[in-house]
Amino acid sequence: MFLFEQILAIAVAQKWAAVKDGKRRFQVPLPIKILWCLRLLGRGLVFDDAREFAQAKMSTVHSWFHTFCRRMAGLLSEYVYPPTTSAEIRNVTETYRMVGLPGCIGSADVVHVGWDRCPAGLRSMFVGKEGVPTIAYEMVCDHRRRIISVTPGHPGARNDKTVVKFDGFIQALHDRQRYAECTFSTVGADGNVVQHTGLYLIVDGGYHRWLVLQCPYKHTSDRARQQFSSNLESQRKDIECTFGILKGRFRILKSPIRFHKKSEIDNVVFTCAVLHNMLLEYDYGHVDFGDNSPYLGEEGQFDEEDIGMRMGDMRDIRIVRSLDTSGMGGVYAQYIDTSRETERGWQELREHLVAHYWRRLKDTGRR
Repeated sequence: MFLFEQILAIAVAQKWAAVKDGKRRFQVPLPIKILWCLRLLGRGLVFDDAREFAQAKMSTVHSWFHTFCRRMAGLLSEYVYPPTTSAEIRNVTETYRMVGLPGCIGSADVVHVGWDRCPAGLRSMFVGKEGVPTIAYEMVCDHRRRIISVTPGHPGARNDKTVVKFDGFIQALHDRQRYAECTFSTVGADGNVVQHTGLYLIVDGGYHRWLVLQCPYKHTSDRARQQFSSNLESQRKDIECTFGILKGRFRILKSPIRFHKKSEIDNVVFTCAVLHNMLLEYDYGHVDFGDNSPYLGEEGQFDEEDIGMRMGDMRDIRIVRSLDTSGMGGVYAQYIDTSRETERGWQELREHLVAHYWRRLKDTGRR
């Protein structure tokens, strides 16, 4: 009840809805409007269910729901932002240090939301491995599953290596514009302490080999690497569990959304992210949102005109012959992925992390 009153207080203070319409007649009370929006988000109902619940016109239900999501999405910078102060950064990194990942600031991955009414002309862009039109959102969360970054929606056919090019938060990490002054240390097998600058995220194997993106080993016979990969994969479940919590708590994300505009779906996802962090603060009280956050939400915003520069030469088209043994078969263009980037020092940092975790297991007697 306290959280609902908090949302209601924000809506009243910012005058999200008028008290009277143009004919000076009182409209549906604001608390009722907010309640039916929360019910639509939480239970994945259709607008007709909200109309029966509130005894309001369909046009009122439709317009207010999108107004509510647009207003809540406008609060994204106040509730969804990375750690900024030294105390916040230390609080997040210390948790990862205790589980054997010093210097980690969070885990990142892409979640897909179905788009039931994707325009026919855009299906080729939005149909990916899922086989149906989806919109991809990259999110970053910390070990407590608080969302610290979320990007606007991308076409579902884009892979993780492409989406990360448009993620302003990860790009800021990659370009040393964020957390460049932060340091952490690893202890090698010989006991030597190595100092590192900058922080990193843990991801799966589908991302670039950047210093700020550390992934597990896919194939290895080395026991130290196996133990490190197992631990990293275990800790990276934070972001997967966050996706499960979002889709379980807000059932509207569970099934394909029947909106015509992508911007309306973006607002729904942003609203769910804001409500998720608000609920996390209310339930556990371990997140200090603070006031006047310097993270204004602009880091995840890129114009489509910028797509050429961001994507670069993401794919290489090569002409290969088909398997027709007659020699008369036609040729066809095959897309071969040459987009994975490997930064200098990426493997060295990962080896330092492996040695650090292996020594930690030795010191604690678990190997």
